[in-house]
Amino acid sequence: MDQAVSKLMSMGAVYLALATVIITFFIRRIVETAIPTAKKSPPATTFARWWQSVILYFLPVATGALLSVGEAFAGFHVVEGGQTLGGQIIFGMIVGWFSGFLYKVFRKTLKKKTGIDPVPGPASVMASTPPKDSDPPKDSDPPPDSEPTKDEGDDKPKDEGDDKGE
Repeated sequence: MDQAVSKLMSMGAVYLALATVIITFFIRRIVETAIPTAKKSPPATTFARWWQSVILYFLPVATGALLSVGEAFAGFHVVEGGQTLGGQIIFGMIVGWFSGFLYKVFRKTLKKKTGIDPVPGPASVMASTPPKDSDPPKDSDPPPDSEPTKDEGDDKPKDEGDDKGE
């Protein structure tokens, strides 16, 4: 058991997991760009329901299995008998399943150490967000939650009897 865990946490498994995350990310972006209804919640179509409920969970597992059979990751096996095709596929499926968790740990660590969020967004591809308190509002700016100021004549209630003619 100890040997299996050490193989699962080896650099080869980490590389396989990161490759799985990258390929899964691009497949997801391509499909959701080509079929915009696929990412709508709640799912509007049958494909969107399958995409969100099944395919997105199966995609990293299948990608890890396919990558583990390839030559680039052929030397990284979980067990001694991992030289067989079945052993490679099972290893790739396991690493693919845990690739999302590994990526979240990697992302949090990178963001904590550098302040850079590695998730590309629509505005910029590796932009860091400034802290919330980095730019305090100027004295001339009204606070964001305050109501607009009233004119001087608006602050009197209308029931005070200042109508002329009564």
